[in-house]
Amino acid sequence: MDPQPEPVSYICGDCGMENTLKPGDVIQCRECGYRILYKKRTRRSMQFYFALCYLIILVYRLPYSKSYQHFCEFLFGLSL
Repeated sequence: MDPQPEPVSYICGDCGMENTLKPGDVIQCRECGYRILYKKRTRRSMQFYFALCYLIILVYRLPYSKSYQHFCEFLFGLSL
């Protein structure tokens, strides 16, 4: 038996109300009926991406430079 996927929180683009949707639910605000919803940001840890970026530097022996720092910030959304 597969575990049920967790519901995901969305913010209504019109009234700002938080809506929790499960797979298969209609994408529509329950408060005002607006059909454009924005997914809330995750609170998941980004440490894995930092470690991956650091590993790339070590494996390829890339010199640590501002351009590489900007690349990692762009790719993973982190500041080194």
